[in-house]
Amino acid sequence: MPVYRLADLNIAYEPQYDDTAALLTPFETAGEAHLTLHLSPSAMQEELSRLPAATNGVREAAALLRAVSAQLPAFDRLVLHAASVTMDGHAYTFVAPSGTGKTTHVRLWKQRFAGRAEILNGDRLLVHIRKDGVMAFGGPWRGKEGLGQNAFAPLKGLFLLTRSDMARCEPLSPSEMLPHLLRAVRYPKSEKERLQTLSLLEQLISLVPCYRLYAPLSMSAAEAAFTQTGGIL
Repeated sequence: MPVYRLADLNIAYEPQYDDTAALLTPFETAGEAHLTLHLSPSAMQEELSRLPAATNGVREAAALLRAVSAQLPAFDRLVLHAASVTMDGHAYTFVAPSGTGKTTHVRLWKQRFAGRAEILNGDRLLVHIRKDGVMAFGGPWRGKEGLGQNAFAPLKGLFLLTRSDMARCEPLSPSEMLPHLLRAVRYPKSEKERLQTLSLLEQLISLVPCYRLYAPLSMSAAEAAFTQTGGIL
């Protein structure tokens, strides 16, 4: 069975469809698995009801994302619905409801800081919460634009993206950020999993500075975010 390395965790999984195999191939590793996943027929049937017009490969990838999201918290890792860039050795991550402009914003970083900024992931970011900090990882689930790479970097800033006509970035307290992060993770089914996920999110926002970024669709928003974290343009 193939093994894939996601967020420094080796996961064994046998893809059912070629599209899913292609999605996972860049993450394949020769290491031993820490975790083995199998998708049940009911999991695939659930995705069929959610995505009736999608291909089998797309449905399998969606079901696998749910399975991975459910298992990662036991290994101090989470999947965040967020877009992220890397720049000068650090990751900067943006959380917002769908349609707010996360993908557009990370593209603006890449444009404004050409040669320095790269898009780490455009849709589902993997994070590993450790005692010494948080590592951000690109993963296979990159959104409809397919933006991302198999790379990682320490997470330096976590931004709540808000549409605005004028670029401005200001500190955000952990208590203000937490409700938005709760909406950016898979909602656990059991009480134990909920407490585990909540604990990881609380650790995340205690280790990584949080900000509210008022962002017009211009490169000035990228500049405001970067300088707020102490970056030099």
